[in-house]
Amino acid sequence: MKDKDGNPSEGRITVKQAKGVLPPRVQNIHTLIPSSMGPVGATWRRKQVVSLMEKHPIGVYLSGPRMRAMGHGLAILRPEKKSIFVETDSGRLEQHFPASKHYSADDYIRSGMRVPQEVRDGDA
Repeated sequence: MKDKDGNPSEGRITVKQAKGVLPPRVQNIHTLIPSSMGPVGATWRRKQVVSLMEKHPIGVYLSGPRMRAMGHGLAILRPEKKSIFVETDSGRLEQHFPASKHYSADDYIRSGMRVPQEVRDGDA
């Protein structure tokens, strides 16, 4: 199933749902950005992460099993730029989105979504 812009709706979550799985009571959120040498880590302020989620045109998706295992269960997909994988609270993520029922970034690509190749679970 696709949304009005032609992007798949499976695995896409709302900003409210995404905020609910961020680590609680912390102001700094760890992120990973894929690169040719492997994921590059950076710390963002919570407000910056939420702002990016709110203004991004493609949206927030559940990340694939590899990034999820690294504690980064959300992917903010950005056109023309590398995606950002966001740190999540593993317990909350599993409670709301059990691993057996979520889609990986590879699933989005196979379904026809036009995103950069490096979105694939952090592989560059």
